[in-house]
Amino acid sequence: MDKESGLKLLNYSVSGAEIDADLLSGFIQANIIFSESDTVSSNDSKYIRSHQFYEFQYQNFNILLKNGEFIRLCLILDHTASDNMRTDVRQFLLEYEDLFHNEFRNFKKSGIFNVENMIEYLINTFNVKLVFPMSLAHSIAPNDLKRINQNQIQKAILTLAKEILVSKPFFFVNNLLNRVKKIVNLDANLILYEIYQLVENNVFVSTNLETVASNMEMLEETTSEKLAKFKPISSILSNYSGIEDLQIDL
Repeated sequence: MDKESGLKLLNYSVSGAEIDADLLSGFIQANIIFSESDTVSSNDSKYIRSHQFYEFQYQNFNILLKNGEFIRLCLILDHTASDNMRTDVRQFLLEYEDLFHNEFRNFKKSGIFNVENMIEYLINTFNVKLVFPMSLAHSIAPNDLKRINQNQIQKAILTLAKEILVSKPFFFVNNLLNRVKKIVNLDANLILYEIYQLVENNVFVSTNLETVASNMEMLEETTSEKLAKFKPISSILSNYSGIEDLQIDL
């Protein structure tokens, strides 16, 4: 968001939650104006100005805001932000505004905001790709496969991932983590670390939610087309006696 006007500049979702970003931007701006008004105690105002963090509830979400030099970063969370997250946000804003300094300057002059390369930077900085749907790489290098087979945890993770992918085109890290925990008596953070190593080595590859949604729609359309083709056949066969419990498996 633009820090002065509250205008939404870039919106990126890593979940399926549907939130009207423009409506939320207006809600946030109204809350900040109220927080900085005379109706708020001097102690509260001092805290807000010195820390530049705002945190409040919106619907079922927890909103965390942090002011930078040009922008206001907004994180929509399903929990209260940890101290580590706040530290990461501070560091991110410093690097982000420095890296895209020219884009922010240009926006102030022209009103045009160029978001090229920004989304990729967000994904890499916050490691949000771990919440994306995952699939297996088309090929795994022999050296990587050898290393995995020597690591019993990664070997178990890969085996379970393959089992999930037999019936589904993708899996989520959280679901894979829970399945691994059921068969190994290890701390979840250790398992998650090994999953992350597989992601970093491109054994597991992520895809964005838009691609998954598009693929699901295509699958539904294909299934509907198949059902439509079989309908006349079922209708014809149902007119014959002696044919019971006809089932077509697709």
